[in-house]
Amino acid sequence: MLKENHADMEKMHSKEEQEMLFRTHEHLKQMERAITEKLGTVILR
Repeated sequence: MLKENHADMEKMHSKEEQEMLFRTHEHLKQMERAITEKLGTVILR
């Protein structure tokens, strides 16, 4: 999901769409950190 969102962020979008994609990216990163903390491991992409 992170890869897909990042690829979409690189495309042209309105300011509102860019903000939504950025918020989505931040949420996904928070989830990744939480999973890493619980498992005690690094998630490789």
